[in-house]
Amino acid sequence: MAADQHTDEDIAAMLTERFTFWGISNKVFAAVSNNGLNTVKAELRDILKIRVFFGCFARTVNLAVEKGYKCAQVSPLLSQARHVVEHFTRSSKAEYLPRTVRQMQARHWRKCWNW
Repeated sequence: MAADQHTDEDIAAMLTERFTFWGISNKVFAAVSNNGLNTVKAELRDILKIRVFFGCFARTVNLAVEKGYKCAQVSPLLSQARHVVEHFTRSSKAEYLPRTVRQMQARHWRKCWNW
């Protein structure tokens, strides 16, 4: 198998080799992997006969977040948030302002609660 080949047959051959090496060829009944169709086909359908499959949860969440960023309702909010962050990172005076406010609030609450 060439290092850059990711066909379903190549993936299945590599997995079969590893299962044999580890002595678990007859014990594999479920799999977790990325959501690539070549991997799903290699693990599930024709070649390895693994019937229980779990797609990568992190990849699914990542795809959902990426899609959310492109949403017309979310995009303007992200733009505004970027402008606020840029303001505080560009201005040293503005950078220290939130810290000063937090310290003042902490002193106020300490007085109120007699700390």
